[in-house]
Amino acid sequence: MKRILSNLNLVAAVLLAFVIVQLVNYIALSNATRWDWSDRQYYALSDKTIALLSELEQRVEITVFFQEEHLLYSDIENLMEEYQYQSRNIHV
Repeated sequence: MKRILSNLNLVAAVLLAFVIVQLVNYIALSNATRWDWSDRQYYALSDKTIALLSELEQRVEITVFFQEEHLLYSDIENLMEEYQYQSRNIHV
């Protein structure tokens, strides 16, 4: 009987840990905050840009022609990700 209680306690602890991890994950995803950790704030959008992107009412399709080997490729990719994060109407 003692072993069964011990096993039930272990199962309850594992389930509780799983629920806590899922709850933290849900809270983190629903309150996502982005920070620009680059040295010179390369990817931080200005307030005017953020305001413009939030006012978009129609889909905006952006086509970028860069080779992955180009020096600016990752910078452009990160900038496009910031645009997409700010507006659901931006599609790259």
